[in-house]
Amino acid sequence: MFRIRAVQMEAFREQKRRELARWLAAHLRRSRVPAVESLAEGALFEETLAGIRRAEAYGLVESDAAARFVSTMFLRGRCFDAHPAIRALLTDPAVPAALRMDMVFATISEAQWREARALGPGGGDGP
Repeated sequence: MFRIRAVQMEAFREQKRRELARWLAAHLRRSRVPAVESLAEGALFEETLAGIRRAEAYGLVESDAAARFVSTMFLRGRCFDAHPAIRALLTDPAVPAALRMDMVFATISEAQWREARALGPGGGDGP
């Protein structure tokens, strides 16, 4: 019988994270996102990987949800999820994890996005 241990599963998950981070970093670079233009390749990869891990902490484990979270970091502010209204949506157990980023985009006002952009490093980056 073939048995996969927890440590092996985590190694597979980490490999998946790193593959997604490489793809997403390249996509952000090709898309000429202003917040990534000044970042070196290694720094962009590491920030992207850290963003994927942050997304997972909110239950955003599917690649598309994690990619939307990371893209939002670079477009709307690196610490956008520290905004109380955004954090409430990302942690709401009544909202399925796969729909949380949709709820963020449907609910958050431009004024709240401006507040979120100002919360941390990268404040003022993006459009």
